[in-house]
Amino acid sequence: MNRIENFPAAVSEDVPDPRVAQIVEAAKNEFLAKGFAETTMDEIAKVARISKQTLYRHFQDKAELFEAVIVADMGRFRNPPDLTQDGRDPRDVFFEAARWVYDNHVSWTSVSMSKILIGAAGHFAELIRRHHEYRFQSSVSWIEIYIRSLVDRGLLNVADPHRAAVRFALMASEGSGPVMGCEPARLKDRERYARMTVAMFLHGVACVKPLKSARS
Repeated sequence: MNRIENFPAAVSEDVPDPRVAQIVEAAKNEFLAKGFAETTMDEIAKVARISKQTLYRHFQDKAELFEAVIVADMGRFRNPPDLTQDGRDPRDVFFEAARWVYDNHVSWTSVSMSKILIGAAGHFAELIRRHHEYRFQSSVSWIEIYIRSLVDRGLLNVADPHRAAVRFALMASEGSGPVMGCEPARLKDRERYARMTVAMFLHGVACVKPLKSARS
């Protein structure tokens, strides 16, 4: 299967074989630890606790396995929470959205995956381009839907919900810069930056009336 040509459609596919999922997870851990160039199929087979013959039965080479890892990683952008169904104060909903952006863009694993892609850019330019587009579009679209719902109810005065969603996503990721790529021990800091992101974002848009419960 050519995962690049089938991208991003392949992201929505479930892994059909538990053995394939086992291999992909092992490969991901090896790529995170050593990068694409320094990882070998022998090491992946060893970590996955399978024979080399089994590994090559599923993936013809390291490049194909790398593509599978990146496509599988994009699965975390498949089903972001439906913010329009959250009945809490919109400030709290935006706070959760900012934390989601952090978890999927700024956390240690996310930054490490980005570094791997940059290191392998010479071999996977098209995959990296599509990876970036898919991640960005997926992250913005669900926030845009929520902002649009607030605009429709007269809670926010935003002329262009899409641009507002882009601004929010960028603010959430850039605002978390001080803890970008940090290990989970410092993840508690993300809440402070998330609150700051929401405050600055709402300060930059016109609130038609005080934000209350989305169900009010």
